[in-house]
Amino acid sequence: MAEEFANRLKKNLKRLEKWAAREGIEAYRIYDADLPNYNAAIDLYGSYVVIQEYAAPNSVDAKIAHRRMLDLIQVVVGVTGIKGDHVILKVRERKKGESQYEKLNETKHTLLVREYMASFIVNLWDYLDTGLFLDHREVRRMITKMSAGKSFLNIFSYTGSATVAAAIGGARETTTVDMSRTYLAWAKDNMLANGFSGRNHQFIQADCLRWLDISPKTYDLIFADPPTFSNSKRMEATFDVQRDHVALIAKLTRLLNLGGTLIFSNNNRSFKLDSDAITAMGYKITDVSEKTVQEDFRRNKKIHCCFILEKVIDVPVPEDYSDASFGSVSGLKAKVEYLNGGVSGDRREGRGGRERPVRDGRDGAPGRERNGSFRKHDNDAFLTAVKTDQSFPQ
Repeated sequence: MAEEFANRLKKNLKRLEKWAAREGIEAYRIYDADLPNYNAAIDLYGSYVVIQEYAAPNSVDAKIAHRRMLDLIQVVVGVTGIKGDHVILKVRERKKGESQYEKLNETKHTLLVREYMASFIVNLWDYLDTGLFLDHREVRRMITKMSAGKSFLNIFSYTGSATVAAAIGGARETTTVDMSRTYLAWAKDNMLANGFSGRNHQFIQADCLRWLDISPKTYDLIFADPPTFSNSKRMEATFDVQRDHVALIAKLTRLLNLGGTLIFSNNNRSFKLDSDAITAMGYKITDVSEKTVQEDFRRNKKIHCCFILEKVIDVPVPEDYSDASFGSVSGLKAKVEYLNGGVSGDRREGRGGRERPVRDGRDGAPGRERNGSFRKHDNDAFLTAVKTDQSFPQ
């Protein structure tokens, strides 16, 4: 049975290595539960590999499941040639709320991996997710192509990879909003790692759903990738993307300029967009779900849903939706921070005042390891650019 898995992995690698090299990608999936007896997702990050085992059902004997996992690890090392100490094993179980973001470890080791024109900081050890959603790679590239000269909002931003994509595409200004202090700090580091700074890049720590009711600004391009479900203790209300997506889009509509574009994405495999309600808000809808699934995820075309919503008519949003409450704004705390350094321009004219040398993972060795958090790395130009505290937040 392990021979069957080895043959499949070799076949996948032969196809995907050439594709990734041609595309300029250092982080990609090489196996996605292709065979039922080896139920795992395997991702390459430069010279590291992350194996995410999907927890075996109770019907499978624990000893058999353990033996299969040992076989899987042995085959991965043999086929990829990656050293055993560069293999990270995680067990993925069904999670609710924020549990998928809870810490597994506290190494604070990070890598910088290349994706097209961008470099992203990933942490393969400390969380179940690494800081970079690989299935959204084509969505990020789409944002880069759409963002020139535009004001950009990244809501539910996670580690800000979409903000980096917009900045690389020439966005005039960016706003990045997330509830987590840790991930917002990570987003800042991702921007700095790509040479961006300046007060035109704003970072807001707040309950995203409640912040939508108080934001004074409007935007030309918005990316919203809300959780499928959330019952965070820091939120006043639960959120279900299927139940609440029309109300969420209604609130985002207030922030979107006429002629602007909302890119709406989520990972609910059974998600159904309420097209009638969205069209009534003045949107032209384009379903790009399949078009935004790249080669390494082609076995799993329902890995995410993604829609381009173009605001072609400025019409009043029905009160049933615009007045929907995700919690009171009276006690909302929104911490606003910037990256210092004036206003960043294009790649030649500063992106923070001057052209920065390329860092690990772009022209150098792929995915070279950094010890400690990015902000603790010995680069004074990057360290002093952060207005807030210099330690990686918990």
